[in-house]
Amino acid sequence: MFEKVPAQEGFYGTEGVPSSEINRLQRQAEFANEVSKELLESEELAGKTLLDAGAGSSSAGFAQFVEDRGGQYIPLDLRAEMLHALKEKRGETDHAEEEGFGAGVQGSIMELPFADESINLAHERFVLMHLSPDERKKAVSELMRVSKEKIFLVEFNWDSLASSSNDPRLLDFKKYSAELQKLSGIEPNMGDRLPELIEAAAPGKAYHLTRFDRGEGNYTDDFVGLAQISSDMALRQMPPEDAHSPEDQEKRERLRKLAEEFLRLKKEMEESPFVCVPHQIVGAEIEK
Repeated sequence: MFEKVPAQEGFYGTEGVPSSEINRLQRQAEFANEVSKELLESEELAGKTLLDAGAGSSSAGFAQFVEDRGGQYIPLDLRAEMLHALKEKRGETDHAEEEGFGAGVQGSIMELPFADESINLAHERFVLMHLSPDERKKAVSELMRVSKEKIFLVEFNWDSLASSSNDPRLLDFKKYSAELQKLSGIEPNMGDRLPELIEAAAPGKAYHLTRFDRGEGNYTDDFVGLAQISSDMALRQMPPEDAHSPEDQEKRERLRKLAEEFLRLKKEMEESPFVCVPHQIVGAEIEK
């Protein structure tokens, strides 16, 4: 059964994740799932449990990979709607919810509801980038605590986003995204920060990094969705209208402008496709 926790602030605010964003995440998940599969390709999964912390709605392919190889997939997410969407994507019935953790556990990566070394392998994907430095360290420590064997971390490097034509829409998107991420406390190049984090959270543990790149291609639909959710996020981050300090007024005006620019880019992208090299993904494998 889903374990209930209070709503928390985060990338999507307290009101939950919109269905349009769940659909976008599912569309773009194919490559991310392939990255996770490749990281675990050499692992013996039969008879083992794998915790996917921050599973989201788009890990159905990864879950099937684990189960096809005889493992037990345990998704955990802060958002109940993400777990429900994942369950729906996998075609699970209400009966499956009674069968244990496979139906999903709602909880925080920083306070995992599992005993020490009760999970064989632990995995997270694109969660650490949304946490503060102290929270990231806590999250990795928690993954180390509950796992018996290894943990796997998967994060983006947004600075690698590029296009051979230097498309101005992509350059603007990259610039505005960097500003919004900074205002929102997001680390867009968490992949490059993983060695520093691992050494702080798991000192002395052996680890290995793998970088995954995609070729240049048409990813317009993904960036149209990203532009919309970025505009929504900018509006959600705005200080309330009754906050009158110069800093609040300046931040409110800048976020309003960012929201408008993302909608402009969305319209331009919808009208004309473009090609780019998407952001790199970095995977880390840490020995317990």
